[in-house]
Amino acid sequence: MSISTTILQIFTLLFAGVPLSLLIINKFFPGRTRDLSDITTICTDVIGTLTKKELVVKRLYFNEYKAKIKYKSSLIIIEDLKSKQSFESDKSFLKQDLAIQLASISSQLISHKKQVKNEQLINNFFRKCSIKKSNIEESYEILEKISQSSDKKISTIVAKNINSKEISSFNKGNAFSILQRCNRILINGKKIDLSPSLRTTIKNRIKRLNKQGQKVFAFSYKPLPLKKLTRYTESFVQNELIFLGFIGLGNPLNLDLRTQIEHIQNLGIKIYILSNIRERKAVAAGLELGIINKKYFEPLSSEDLKDIPDNKLEKMLANKKKDYIFTNLKEEDRTRILQILHKQKENIALITRNSNINFENFIPHLKENRTLKENQTKIIHHSIIAQIAKLCIVGTSLIIGTISALTISLIIVIELIINLPLQLALKQDNVEKSVLKKDYQRSRINIPRIATKGLFFGLIFSFLYLFTLSKYGWNLGDLIPKEGILTDKSHTIILALFVIAQTINAYNLRTKNKSFLKSKPQKNLYLIMLSIINILVLYLLTTLQATKSLLKLTEISQWGGLNLGNSNGYFYGTSNL
Repeated sequence: MSISTTILQIFTLLFAGVPLSLLIINKFFPGRTRDLSDITTICTDVIGTLTKKELVVKRLYFNEYKAKIKYKSSLIIIEDLKSKQSFESDKSFLKQDLAIQLASISSQLISHKKQVKNEQLINNFFRKCSIKKSNIEESYEILEKISQSSDKKISTIVAKNINSKEISSFNKGNAFSILQRCNRILINGKKIDLSPSLRTTIKNRIKRLNKQGQKVFAFSYKPLPLKKLTRYTESFVQNELIFLGFIGLGNPLNLDLRTQIEHIQNLGIKIYILSNIRERKAVAAGLELGIINKKYFEPLSSEDLKDIPDNKLEKMLANKKKDYIFTNLKEEDRTRILQILHKQKENIALITRNSNINFENFIPHLKENRTLKENQTKIIHHSIIAQIAKLCIVGTSLIIGTISALTISLIIVIELIINLPLQLALKQDNVEKSVLKKDYQRSRINIPRIATKGLFFGLIFSFLYLFTLSKYGWNLGDLIPKEGILTDKSHTIILALFVIAQTINAYNLRTKNKSFLKSKPQKNLYLIMLSIINILVLYLLTTLQATKSLLKLTEISQWGGLNLGNSNGYFYGTSNL
């Protein structure tokens, strides 16, 4: 061959190794930018993730009843604490109870700067119970306000009923502080002595709400002499009170997350709570949603972490059987925990109120990402096998000194018209093996398998190319003209072989054992459609005069014998047809 032909052959050889289809897919069809396929650990906040963002009234204890407030509903479930029978009712039902009426007076007439948001929330609740603040303000004249002291955690006002002229002190504040100053309780409109057993029962109910992470406020009142005093002392109006009930505020749990969290844990993914809220609230959410094993967990705050060196914390976090809940956490301690987990080779997904990933969509995202990775491996196999086969074909032609069976234009056709659509179909493939199982391990790129398969195809194609030449009189060492029927036939047969081989290869790659017979083609309709299209494309490329001339092809349907003559070392082919 001439020097220019040799240079062209070398350039073709280099071009044959460029995976055009793979580069185009990575550039224009990259899929998700966030890779969740190898996640082993989730670190989550509580507010806005495990719970709703907004604070709401969740529980109400009054008289001999407990009311469970439904989230974003006008309905409540009221349970008789003695008979344990319950019924559903509208909130307006509560206004009939005297204890609720007096508690709403305490709530709506008393204000404290540090509790403004909580007070607004409670007052809105009473408003939904059809108890209007305006009616209370019109009915009562405030005689004196007792400022709240930080140690007592009680706010008090003395007010006079304009209609009945009765004077009373109304109190609200910390539930334990209120209860401590009460000696009676209002039940069914009667003032009953607060026995030690009943006091203990109420304490336990308050503790139960606290353990559930709720803020608890209690209400009480005290009838005072009808004659207005010049001054009402704190000791006088805040002792020997009548207990009215208490209310619990909290963030509603996302209870529908239980199934998703259980599914995530079944995949072997560890979940840690990293939060800046109080321990009891974080622990309550973790226990309720099944994140925490109630028999084997430990809450840790930033104060606790001060006394734990990094090496000890590393050993603690290495124990995946134990659940650690980090609460009242400072940002530097949060960063420290994440760094240790990264050091332990954990792949972490952060779920916060501002992140795009949450517990509801984590499993779909995980499945999508793992499927994408599995299909990406198939695409790489499909592409590289073709590159090795092309290199082998062009290299063979270069070594034995013949015109290459592949031209640059044919390589572009194979890459963009044949391989690219097939690989896009593989990208949308449904993964046969389950990507959602505990022992899931992503398929790896099998270099030996790719190389072996690519060389196998390349050698077979090269053999068929040389066999075609020898069939029509070519001998090793003879040169072939750049143009002519023999060259066109060699190009055509290689193109046809690539269409068939790469289509079959796409089906093979869909199965775990890479078997075409077990590929279940009906599960990828895109691939079935492209298989048919590839045959039509091959037919059109070898039939249309424009593509035949451009790509130097001949019609497969018109292949026939060749009359070959020898002149100056070149074979000249002329069709008999």
